[in-house]
Amino acid sequence: MPEPMPWEAWMRLWTAHARTDAFARACARARGSAKDGALKGRLYCSLSGGKDSVAMAGVLVEAGLDPQCAHATCSLNLPESLSIVYATCEKLDLAYDIIEPEEDPWEILQQVPIWADATEPVHREPLLRACSAGNLLVQYCYEGKWDGAWIGLRMDESR
Repeated sequence: MPEPMPWEAWMRLWTAHARTDAFARACARARGSAKDGALKGRLYCSLSGGKDSVAMAGVLVEAGLDPQCAHATCSLNLPESLSIVYATCEKLDLAYDIIEPEEDPWEILQQVPIWADATEPVHREPLLRACSAGNLLVQYCYEGKWDGAWIGLRMDESR
């Protein structure tokens, strides 16, 4: 098995890439899309704590916007997600809301019989309805009377 590349080598590679014209054009397109989105109405920034949503929050700030962020969390999330959201919002000086489900996902899972497959729709759907980030953020959107949300996707996945 080949030796992994040291962190410093990755940093040199990423820094060199960040200086390319292609990267500058991609960043300019992202800032333009952010500004276009802001014209569509009152949008919040859906911040999962993953690299795509964190980068998106940075692009929104670079575009001169001051988005309200929202993060849906529950005890099933990766443990570091919430700390990344806090650090990102602190670094970028952004306001945020943390949305939690009304039901404990572990209590919902306890309702699944021990012999059953928890991934079967009949058992999975109650958990998704109550605790999925998508459902929690849609509810947040309606309750806050938001017109929509910015979500972080890779450039090759979405305009």
